[in-house]
Amino acid sequence: MTSSQSLLALATGISWLVSMAGHVGLLVVALVLVRRHRPDAAGPLVGWAVAELVLGVVGAALGPLTTALVARSSGIEAVVTAQAVQTLVRTVLGAGLVAWLAYALVVLAQPPKPVDVPREPPYR
Repeated sequence: MTSSQSLLALATGISWLVSMAGHVGLLVVALVLVRRHRPDAAGPLVGWAVAELVLGVVGAALGPLTTALVARSSGIEAVVTAQAVQTLVRTVLGAGLVAWLAYALVVLAQPPKPVDVPREPPYR
């Protein structure tokens, strides 16, 4: 492995770790702060953060694995095709996650739902 390949691998790994740390931070914010103050809006944000984490981990694992498997059985054209398909799938899923985040922010921006408090105690 050349020094430029090592540098690229290091930069990719650091980038992935920073991204995952950011998503974990957002998950903690949704679980701790948003859920405490707006429990009705926490669900979509928590779901989005978990989905981002899952996609990040699965994508990081499947990308090199798929490339290695395709490279072993086929030529460079198949590897490039597999990478193109992976990029398109990640783009579609990423767009879906952006829409999910937009929905979660809209829910958070709405006024809180009123809490129903019974007028009579449940026992006498």
